[in-house]
Amino acid sequence: MPEENTTVYDSPPSDPMDLFWLEQGKKLVEDSIGAITDGTKSMITVVGLLKGIYIGIIGFADFIPKTFPLMYKFLYLLPLLFWLVALHSYGYVLSTRKVQFNIHNPGEIKDIYFQILAQKQQSFNIGLWLQSIGIVVLLFLMIIRFRLG
Repeated sequence: MPEENTTVYDSPPSDPMDLFWLEQGKKLVEDSIGAITDGTKSMITVVGLLKGIYIGIIGFADFIPKTFPLMYKFLYLLPLLFWLVALHSYGYVLSTRKVQFNIHNPGEIKDIYFQILAQKQQSFNIGLWLQSIGIVVLLFLMIIRFRLG
């Protein structure tokens, strides 16, 4: 039997808290997709509330002055458009996808997991930006309404 040449390096003793932080890291990885999904559900609720309130304001409160040109009146649809596209982006976060991988290949599983996580996070971020832009456009339209109307 050939002799194995093993080298043992001196290392400082582990900090007693290292095991705790390793466990916290595992929990972060395990909960990451669920956290994005939960955040997305909350954002969908917020968009729904925004849309409901906004539609109520422009539909029943005579918010858009009748003297505005038709082109200005169409601008009041922009927040709804941004929020609808944000909902589409949030829907992508919540949608399921068929994923195929070798169950015995941890490297492949890790790569697919982080790829899914990155896609969901990107879609969440896009939805959040669109939702925010819709709010900014709404505020801008309110300023126009009260200055010109």
